[in-house]
Amino acid sequence: MQAHVNGAVRLFTKSGLDWADRAPKIRSALERLPVEAAVIDAEAVMVGEDGISDFFALHSALAKKRAPQAFLYAFDLLHLDGQDLRELPLDERRLLLEDLLLRAGEPEAIRFSENVEGAPADIVAAACRMGLEGVVAKRQDAPYRSGPSKSWLKVKCTQVGTFGVTAYLPGSRSLDLAELKDGGLVSVGSVGAGLSERAADAIRARIAAEGFALVEVEYRGRTPLGNLRHPALKGVASG
Repeated sequence: MQAHVNGAVRLFTKSGLDWADRAPKIRSALERLPVEAAVIDAEAVMVGEDGISDFFALHSALAKKRAPQAFLYAFDLLHLDGQDLRELPLDERRLLLEDLLLRAGEPEAIRFSENVEGAPADIVAAACRMGLEGVVAKRQDAPYRSGPSKSWLKVKCTQVGTFGVTAYLPGSRSLDLAELKDGGLVSVGSVGAGLSERAADAIRARIAAEGFALVEVEYRGRTPLGNLRHPALKGVASG
């Protein structure tokens, strides 16, 4: 998200929607910043009882047009009181952002996103264990560039699991999946990504030969109902 302060406060999504009215705590904190104008790159967050970011709680609240518990993790400052900061190195922009939030009294609804240092593989592994979506790595000496850039990299947390195919119709573009739990099959949703004709033929052959098929699926966590998030078929598993 991008927070724009210039008399009025606006909180833009990636698709250009202004959701400031849906997050009153964030809007109020932005209104109290000691600036005439600013543009802040940030991420809206809600946390669960375990203190971990809850993606589905946030989007459910925003869809209902009311997310009073949402707050921002601010990680970049692009404009400040008429100054375009985008050509400054990232570390300088972040120092200005940190100073701004300190001068504002470190508002609860706008939190500075701290740098994390360490071995990249260890950082990603820790983020995935916490149930986060992933991490973003950025060059500290890079100017700001919108869109894909060689100066930053997003690494997403993914898991791979084996699931049973419970429904597949010829010509269908998806498989219904389930996992064994407490002695019974429990639905985990469906998968369509990665379902090529070759994969479909292999699944049909396995069902014809053995009466069932197991598939390997890559996914990024689960919904509150237990369904796989962003599943993609990897292939037929050995059963």
